[in-house]
Amino acid sequence: MDALRALPAQLDPTQIEALRDLLALPFDDAYGLDPLAFNGIKNGAADLLLRQEHFPPDLAYDFAAMFDDSAYDEVWRDYCLQMLADCHHKLTHREGAESLAARAVALDTLRGAARLRIHTWPGTALLGLDAIARSKTGDVTDTEVDEIASALALDHGVSEAGRITALRIAGERRLPGVAEIARDLAQTARTETLRAAAIATLGDLGAASDLELLESLSAERDPFLAQIAHAASRKLAERHPEAGGAL
Repeated sequence: MDALRALPAQLDPTQIEALRDLLALPFDDAYGLDPLAFNGIKNGAADLLLRQEHFPPDLAYDFAAMFDDSAYDEVWRDYCLQMLADCHHKLTHREGAESLAARAVALDTLRGAARLRIHTWPGTALLGLDAIARSKTGDVTDTEVDEIASALALDHGVSEAGRITALRIAGERRLPGVAEIARDLAQTARTETLRAAAIATLGDLGAASDLELLESLSAERDPFLAQIAHAASRKLAERHPEAGGAL
């Protein structure tokens, strides 16, 4: 990391190629680093490349290829999805066929990852697509993000990390079709994190009749869940003042 920090703000072509070579290295015990530290170095290198005023547009192809390659660990492949969203954002400010093609590669990879259902990938891809939709470039529509978020939230086969992200985006986007599954998971999810996401989402999407449930969840023995439920009940009460309640 010290070597990365010592590099100038604007890299020459040789330095850029050296960093791209670094990114292409899969993890190996022979490096004498644990995977977290190794991926941290690569993440720093990727960030430095993306901060270049004239970074190579085909860097998006590198990230897409690494995401698709099982030789890389799942954490690095998740980083690649994050970098693809960043690539797309930066390339929207460039004109030309090269930039347009690289943006298409980034979008294709993000859309594919959102359908994989495993690891953190569908949630990370959804966050990237959501950010692109909010940028109003026209490359991703709100309708597309709404459909993906709803599908992931409703799919019991999707990874927990993916469902948590989908639930929260569904809440932020006020997708009423997700309220029922949020209501169910708020009571039955097996992990604290999934229950918390469902409770918060119910605060965003629930009906007035859900206030009683949220108030009861505010009495949870788990202080974290109780806090989330209290905040959700306040939000729901603000949306449905006719519900009354103890708040």
